[in-house]
Amino acid sequence: ITGNYARKISEKVNSDLDELSLELNNNSPKNINCSLKIKDKTFNAEVNDSNLFYALDKVLAKLLIEAN
Repeated sequence: ITGNYARKISEKVNSDLDELSLELNNNSPKNINCSLKIKDKTFNAEVNDSNLFYALDKVLAKLLIEAN
């Protein structure tokens, strides 16, 4: 999941990603904080979901939308 989104984001911004970090707070529901750095821009997203895979998909989809 993460690799596919990293590729999509790289293609969207026509640049390699400098950094993509994910932080999982293993509470119920699952909380994922994500940070994306491209050149001099940083994007952040956070999602809560009881299903880890849905949470990961949602947080990375948010970053894909934000990265312009």
